[in-house]
Amino acid sequence: PHNNPEQILVIQVSDGVLEKELNERLTVYQLPLDRPAVQDRPAERNYGWWNAAEIGPEVLALSEKLKLEPLPTEHEYDQLHSYRYQANPGRRLYIRLGKGMKSYGGYLLAEDYDTVATVPDYPRELSFQYEGALLSLSGQRKLSLVARGLEAVRFEVARVVPAQLNNLLSQSGGRFNDPSFNNWNFNADNITERFEEIRTLQPLPPAQAQYTALDLGEYLKGGDGSPRRGIFFVRAQGWDPQHKRTTSGDDKRFILVTNLGMLVKDNADDSHDVFVMNIDSGRPAADTTVQVLGKNGLPQFKTTTDGEGHARIPSLKGMERERSPVAYVAQRGEDLSFLPFNRDDRRLNLSQFDVGGVYTDTKGDTLNAYLFSDRGLYRPGDTFHVASIIKSNDWKRALAGIPLEMTVTDPRGLTIVRRKLALSASGFETLDYTTEENSPTGEYQVNLYLREDQHQGSLLGSTTVRVEEFLPDQLTISAHFSRERSEGWVSPEDLQARIDLKNLYGTAASGRRVSAMLSLSPAQPLFRRYKEYRFQDPLQAKHSFEQRLPDATTDDNGEALFDLGLNHFEKGSYRLALTAVGYAAEGGRGVTAESSVMVSPLAFLVGYKADGNLGYIERGSARSVHLLAIDPKLDPLAVGGLQAQLVEQRYVSVLTRQNDGTYRYQSVRKESTLSKKPLELPAKGLNYPLPTDQPGDFVLIVRDGSDTELNRIHFSVVGAANLSRSLEKNAELQIKLNKGDYAAGEEIELQIKAPYTGAGVVTIERDRVYAYKWFKSDTTSSTVTIPVPGDLEGNGYVNVSFVRALDSDEVFTSPLSYGLQPFTVSRAQRTNRVTL
Repeated sequence: PHNNPEQILVIQVSDGVLEKELNERLTVYQLPLDRPAVQDRPAERNYGWWNAAEIGPEVLALSEKLKLEPLPTEHEYDQLHSYRYQANPGRRLYIRLGKGMKSYGGYLLAEDYDTVATVPDYPRELSFQYEGALLSLSGQRKLSLVARGLEAVRFEVARVVPAQLNNLLSQSGGRFNDPSFNNWNFNADNITERFEEIRTLQPLPPAQAQYTALDLGEYLKGGDGSPRRGIFFVRAQGWDPQHKRTTSGDDKRFILVTNLGMLVKDNADDSHDVFVMNIDSGRPAADTTVQVLGKNGLPQFKTTTDGEGHARIPSLKGMERERSPVAYVAQRGEDLSFLPFNRDDRRLNLSQFDVGGVYTDTKGDTLNAYLFSDRGLYRPGDTFHVASIIKSNDWKRALAGIPLEMTVTDPRGLTIVRRKLALSASGFETLDYTTEENSPTGEYQVNLYLREDQHQGSLLGSTTVRVEEFLPDQLTISAHFSRERSEGWVSPEDLQARIDLKNLYGTAASGRRVSAMLSLSPAQPLFRRYKEYRFQDPLQAKHSFEQRLPDATTDDNGEALFDLGLNHFEKGSYRLALTAVGYAAEGGRGVTAESSVMVSPLAFLVGYKADGNLGYIERGSARSVHLLAIDPKLDPLAVGGLQAQLVEQRYVSVLTRQNDGTYRYQSVRKESTLSKKPLELPAKGLNYPLPTDQPGDFVLIVRDGSDTELNRIHFSVVGAANLSRSLEKNAELQIKLNKGDYAAGEEIELQIKAPYTGAGVVTIERDRVYAYKWFKSDTTSSTVTIPVPGDLEGNGYVNVSFVRALDSDEVFTSPLSYGLQPFTVSRAQRTNRVTL
């Protein structure tokens, strides 16, 4: 049952092993309370077993063998394995791992391993059931509590006086649901009125949790029936009713009872978009007063939400001292909700999403420059040319006449050029510098600065060029493999490299030293002939290798052979790169040749080509993939004896070890097989239809007769459905767009997969909120459409904020989920685009 403790045996091994391998060799016994008379020792009552060596067959005959229930592991070969069991607290367990257990690296456990451990006592607990800090005013207004091993609970309810909201926020920090006061002389007693309540609990076994609830509704009205605002400090403590004192168990929570949910988005121009919703219905809260509360308790800005529950607040910069904003406050009738201003724990962390780009100054008129040269490498005496492109962040600032300074620094660190200029209206400037025949060689730095008050100001951009001496080569060199293929792959078996070294005029360079270095990098099979197909390396090579080969000497024909010895490396598909250097007869000068080829021991590869977007397939629509097998020459090949395995990907909770040494459940993606079918591929390939009757994330895996995975095809089916069975515990909101590039005015269709039913708002954002749309979903998988605003071009983001429905049966740690997905808006009439 939920919140009941589990007895978990955690076994950590030094190398990853299969769950099946560990299950076959693990046995656990609950030892008897008394030690029997064995080994010439008398019997002993209540014996404390501590040495595994004294446990023999006589003792095990009196012990109870425990039934172990394995929990899912995060990886197929895992070092951490967990088992659920049942035993009496305080009793001793005998744990034995049988020898012969095989690890991922092929190592065997040489000897039996056994040990003795104690079953820990069940903890005495008292805690509020959820992490949230908000209760719906239209709901039951009850705060749930779970207790274990306690006789009674004392509740302390401190209601914040409405006029003290500014003092609460200005004098506290920390988390919203557990604020901490900044001054030891100022705490909740200064701003609240306090009530106490004692609740007696039922006597239950120590392992069994019991639940109770504190009804905050009775504290929302005064003695005269006048309404009160629902802002509370609540504390629960274990209570000894006999001695009238607190015991172990203590939890506290800051609670806001309201029907108004608030979401605030900060824009790049320091303005703010406020969204207010009715929590009970999931609809936008229209005609709701929104104000910014100052430190002195007076409103510094006031507005009203429109019919879509939206209000815009201008920049609050300049409000200082007593006017410093402390909270956004939403009020409708006697209902009040608030959000602390600029508090870190209320900000959503978007770092887990792919929001690539560069960090720039938020000011639109800030200048940036990009500098580049015509080729970057020059001889002494050459003239190098450097150009610069200067722009403002918002592309709107007038550039003509802006004072700049461009400098050139030589490799000695001396500034050899200092040129002042006024920027042209186009934002393009150039610099030409002619080096001397005796100029120092090395790296030259070119910098562009903004001039401020006739002095060098901030750096706008920079680039480097190199000046080097060159001597003509006296040799020519080429490198070839014993088996070569411009497209496709070759077998690594007995592969050799042949180096051909010649003098400058074409005669053989015999008796010359040749060195060679090879590198192997895991290769993703990509072929120009099949650029629309996706292939996969079944051997899944993961590591790169480098090896210096023994030096060789060229023969009378100027040739040198190298045995590459690729059979010594891990099997897989690699990009083989060979670098060879042939040296002159005197000195250390040489010439270099490089050659590369794809090597693989595979007889064929299987690829696929989709007839549409596999990441967003409408439920019930037709979608297929064309499967094709090719040989090393890239010729189509007929292959039989294959298997098509359909897998569903879903989240399950696994027990994982945290950095602090504790263990907690974490949702990870696991795969469950739905079907397996025989598969035959003709030489021309095969169109394979994908099942689209049920929404979800699926994988079609193509395997050979030895169960080797030849390719895996991921596809997602979208549509309205309840997918709660695949979303467990801490699973997060997931969103998918039907494509990644849109035209202005086109509709974005997105699938929203949530851990619960509810409602929320979709926003299109970049430097500000461009558009928004409210939605409500009665299923855990639904689709929403929102048009692309006409004033957005370039990269943008779809942001979804989602609130759990009040009548949802699921229990999660937070009422708010959110997701972020990037996209691009293109203009059809633009024929080219310059990106800086």
